[in-house]
Amino acid sequence: GCFGPENPLRIFCSRLVAHPVFDQVVIVLILLNSIFMAIESPDHEKDGPIRAMLQTANVIFWFVFLVELLLKWISMGVYITPGAYFDDGWNRLDGFIVTVSLLDFIMSSVGVKGGMLSMLKICRMFRALRPLRAINKLPNLKRVVDTLVMALEPIGTTMIIIFAFFFIFGILGTQLFMGQFYYCDLS
Repeated sequence: GCFGPENPLRIFCSRLVAHPVFDQVVIVLILLNSIFMAIESPDHEKDGPIRAMLQTANVIFWFVFLVELLLKWISMGVYITPGAYFDDGWNRLDGFIVTVSLLDFIMSSVGVKGGMLSMLKICRMFRALRPLRAINKLPNLKRVVDTLVMALEPIGTTMIIIFAFFFIFGILGTQLFMGQFYYCDLS
């Protein structure tokens, strides 16, 4: 709604987002972000160099992903236009992850402490979803995940039937053995 189809900024962003190197750079950044998140550990010193490097990298990745989100919003539109950013479910997931990262950045910068505000720090857990952003960039992986999601319903029905059999055999075993295995004989 803010940028018309003839707007030079929108045309520039559309060309940039459509370029094949753009997605490749984003995938590399997602992989690097995943590596940095794997390095994080509570064992690192609170004021140590590794912790400072990881926090700086987290801010850099957050900023880069926010710029990517804004470029896509400008080029595709957010809600109203046909083919808008939030029309695709995978883009909604990307937007959610970037928004949660923004909340995490704001809370870390402000130094939220005490009361109910400290409960909001749970948003940091959602940073683990960042590698899922790669699904949207790789069409074959996206197809596999979509197939797995569609297969959940038949698999769920099968799991209910299997659970029923295990439950029946559990009750039968309890009735047959009636506590005969309550001790351990190691001899």
